Amino acid sequence: MPDRPLPDTAPEEAPPPLVWLMGLVNMSFGLASAVFIVTLPQLLAEAHVPEPAIANLTAVGLVSGVVALFLAPVLDVGLSRRTYTIALAGLTAAMAFVTLGALSRLDLLGPLVLALSVSSTLFGSALAGWLGASLPKSADKTLSAWFNIGNGSGFGVGALLHYQLLGLLPGLWGRLAVAGLILLPLVLLPALPGPTAERQAFRESFGRLAGDLGALLRQKLVLRLLMLFALPCASFALTNLFGGIGGAYHASPVLVDGANGFGVVVISVLGSLIARPLLDLVPPALLYLLTGSIGACCTLALLALPHTPATYVLAVVVENLFQSAAFVIQYALQFRSIARGSPLAVTQFALMGAAANLPLAYMQSLDGRGFGQHGVAGAYLVDAGISLAACAAIAPLVWRWWRRGHLGEAAATLPCG
Repeated sequence: MPDRPLPDTAPEEAPPPLVWLMGLVNMSFGLASAVFIVTLPQLLAEAHVPEPAIANLTAVGLVSGVVALFLAPVLDVGLSRRTYTIALAGLTAAMAFVTLGALSRLDLLGPLVLALSVSSTLFGSALAGWLGASLPKSADKTLSAWFNIGNGSGFGVGALLHYQLLGLLPGLWGRLAVAGLILLPLVLLPALPGPTAERQAFRESFGRLAGDLGALLRQKLVLRLLMLFALPCASFALTNLFGGIGGAYHASPVLVDGANGFGVVVISVLGSLIARPLLDLVPPALLYLLTGSIGACCTLALLALPHTPATYVLAVVVENLFQSAAFVIQYALQFRSIARGSPLAVTQFALMGAAANLPLAYMQSLDGRGFGQHGVAGAYLVDAGISLAACAAIAPLVWRWWRRGHLGEAAATLPCG
C-alpha cells in the first residue's frame, strides 16, 4: 500500500449549509457525561457517601473509551449508523434514568455508571462515523468545531440543570426530565445526511469486518495520528484538578463552581470558534503542537502570579481555552482521516478517541502527584514540562510527515482485506 495519499483530481464538493447544526447533536453526549461527572457526585455527597467512593465511581465512567473501543466495530455492520445513533441515544437516556434512581445501591452504581458512560461514548462515535463518512471532506473543519461546541455546551447545560430538575420535580418525574433533556438534541436529526446518503457510506457485512479492521490498522495515517494523540502534547489535564484546588487560591466555593461551570461553557465555545479559522491558516497537526507548546508556556507563566481568586479564574480560563482549541484540532484530524464512505468510520473514530483520552488519564494522575508534593507549582510544572517535552520529541516527525504529504486526507476509499 503506498505511503503517500493518492491525489484527488476531482473538484472539492462544497460543504452542506447546516454543518454547524449537525455538530450540535453531540450535545446529547455532553448532557449524559454531566450525569456521572457532576450530578451523581453531588447527590452522593448530599447522602454522605465517602469522597473516595464517589471518586471511584467517576473514574469508572471515565474508562468508558477503552470498553467502547471493543464494541465500536459492531456499529459498522448490521444496521445503519443512523439507526445506531438513535438507538444509542435512547439507551443512554434510559441508563441515566436508571442510574439516578439507584442512589441507595452503591453495589449497583459502578456497573450502571459504566453502562451509562459506554452507551453515551458509543452514541458519540456512531454520530461521528455517520457524519464523517457521509459528509464531503470540505466540511471536516467546521464539523470539528461544532462537534466540540456540542459536547462542551451539553455538559455545561447538564451540570447546571440536571441537579435543579431532580430537586424541583419529585422522584420519577425528575429522572424523566433528565432523560428527556438528553434526548432533546435529537430534534436536530432532520438536518443530518438522509438515509440514502448514509446508506452509501455503509457496508453491511460481518464477514468482511476482520479484513476491514486489519486494513484500518495498517494505514500509516491512522498509526501516525494514534501516536500523536497518545502523547500528552496538548491534553491540558489541569482542567480536571481545578475543582479541588480552589482553596490554594483562596477562592470561594461559589467562585469555584461558577468558574468551572458556566464559565467553562463560555470559554469552551470561544476556544472552539478561535480554533476553527486557524485550521485554514496552519496545517492541523502542526497547529496541534503549537497549541500544546504555547499553552504549556502560558501554564508556566501562571506560576509568576500571586495565589488570589483572580489568578484562579485566569488559570481556569487559560487552561480551558487551550484545551478546547486542542479538542477541535483533534476532531479535525480525526474527521479528516476518515475516508468518505469508509466501512469502519465508527471504529476509526472510537480508536482515535481512546488514544486521545489516554493522556487525560495518566496526566491527571501525574498532575495530582505534583500537587500533592509541591502544591500548585508542582502540578503546573509537571503538566507543562511533560507537555513541552512530548511536543519537542514528536515535532521532528510531525514536520517530516507534513512536508512529505503523509498527514493529508484519507484516500477516497479504505483498502479492504
